[in-house]
Amino acid sequence: VPLLAVGYIFYNLQIFIPGLYLTSRTKLFAALMIGFALTNILLNVWLIPLFGLYGAAASNAVSGVLLFVTIAFFSQQGYRIPFP
Repeated sequence: VPLLAVGYIFYNLQIFIPGLYLTSRTKLFAALMIGFALTNILLNVWLIPLFGLYGAAASNAVSGVLLFVTIAFFSQQGYRIPFP
């Protein structure tokens, strides 16, 4: 359960980085979400046969972190929000 929670936490942290919304780059956001879904599917295909439910949780966690990092990067380029 903790590994699954990590994925959902990072997936939902994107609301605190609104750069893509504020600069109307919604097409980029849609492309990133499609990339997130494809990454999750590919990791599921690879990890579930090896680790079962833990593989699915790990896939979700890795995909969520990658999505957050990617959205943060592109959001900061379009609308800079200083972080402490």
